[in-house]
Amino acid sequence: MIVHTVFLSPMPETGTVFELPREEAEHLFKVFRASVGDAVEVLDGAGHRGRAVVVAPKRLQMGQVEFLPPPDKEIRLYCALPRRNKQDDLLKQATELGVTAIHPVRCRRSVAQSEPTPRWEVLVREACKQSKNPYLPQLAEPQDFADALHDAARRRLTLVYGSIVPAEKTAFADSRGVAYFVGPEGGFAPEEFSLLERSGAVGVNLGPYVLRLETAAVAGIAVLRKFLMLLMILFVFAGCEKDVTQSGYMTKGRDYCNKGDFLLAEKFFRYAALKYPAAPEPAFALAALYEESLDEPYGAVYFYRQGLKHLPPDHVDRPVYEAACRRLEAEIAASSPAPADPTLLAELEKYKKESTQMRQLVQRQQWTVSALRRELDAAKQPEKKVAAEAKTYTVRPGDTLSVIARRCRVSQAELQRVNQLSDKSVLQIGDVLILPEK
Repeated sequence: MIVHTVFLSPMPETGTVFELPREEAEHLFKVFRASVGDAVEVLDGAGHRGRAVVVAPKRLQMGQVEFLPPPDKEIRLYCALPRRNKQDDLLKQATELGVTAIHPVRCRRSVAQSEPTPRWEVLVREACKQSKNPYLPQLAEPQDFADALHDAARRRLTLVYGSIVPAEKTAFADSRGVAYFVGPEGGFAPEEFSLLERSGAVGVNLGPYVLRLETAAVAGIAVLRKFLMLLMILFVFAGCEKDVTQSGYMTKGRDYCNKGDFLLAEKFFRYAALKYPAAPEPAFALAALYEESLDEPYGAVYFYRQGLKHLPPDHVDRPVYEAACRRLEAEIAASSPAPADPTLLAELEKYKKESTQMRQLVQRQQWTVSALRRELDAAKQPEKKVAAEAKTYTVRPGDTLSVIARRCRVSQAELQRVNQLSDKSVLQIGDVLILPEK
């Protein structure tokens, strides 16, 4: 019977006698009272799982070690962080559900601004041990929203967000996994949501109700895990289309282009790009749509570049697409505003510096005037009598001079001097004594 799960990296080889790090050893031997002969499960966070046996006080011997392959589809959580008291639960629950990585995202309405700390590492490690998850999630550095979208696209992930509309299963078919975006407590700002949709993000139905940030994150990960598992089963038995240009999405996109409904055409071309991320045809179709019909040169350049990444170097049409991309880049550069005059920029910086120095000088003068005013007010106040400022003590039953001195933490001699008492003085219940200053 396994007593406890511990974390150790790198994983010792079979037959090796080893000791655990201090914290892991304290949990195993002091908290769980492991003794000689007890079995212990060992994880390294990189897919290895071993079974060790306690052979001596604080010493273990590694037995069989197995490697558990990672999931076919990864789930990366791009999430605006909740407040501190909810961050811990979110990190642990996301780890228990098997996310590949946790990416903090800075949104316009974000309330909490945080970044990975040693505490985060401890939390995900403990969650791995509790859930038997053999893979530690990556803790990424915080990113702005637009940078997070670019990072997810660079990893060839399907972008996903919570929605009341069910997602298309085929949208996940050829991607390496999903990038699940969760907004802050106030939700995505309109411009962020627009950017999310224009990046081809797919909505996943999490139910009819508005969820809290941490609830949406955990529920979405659980739904996506089930969704991806079912999708893998479907594609094992079903197979996929091979001709990209004749696929259903490309056909519908061309039909809507011919009808003049360019927004719907864009939608289906994007679905085709998600389904066939390694095919250049959907990217070139989107580039032509942005250039000729939607008049968005930035989007056209982006998709020309995406298509050229997957187009063979000796392809007959490659020079045509490269020329179109260069032409649009030149048009964008020509329409961009000219850079500011360096002389004007230098004068502006000088003015800012002088303004800052002037504000600091005014603040110092204000502080000086305030200090002088406080000193003047204090000088005008009448001196308080010593008796009024003095602390007193009322004699209670059983009190003596020594008892009162100890209780009030003062010198007995000073207590006698202030109250003009001697060692033979008799105290009466109710007498009021003046306490000397400490």
